Amino acid sequence: MAALGTGDVLFILEVADISEIYKRLSQIGTHFYRTPFHFAPSDEGHQPGGQRMLAFDPDGHLVEMVQLDKK
Repeated sequence: MAALGTGDVLFILEVADISEIYKRLSQIGTHFYRTPFHFAPSDEGHQPGGQRMLAFDPDGHLVEMVQLDKK
């Protein structure tokens, strides 16, 4: 992550079931920067809380997957 800078590719995907995605990616040997973790809603209320994880695709691009809490 320290090498991530301006112009680098970062994919962000909203997913319905982050636990299932994590399980499937683990089975195929995906390299994770961060396994699923919870995050709190923003103080301003603009973004709900939820879970996210960060993984690398086969080309080395960072992919962030987010599952937002239901309202």
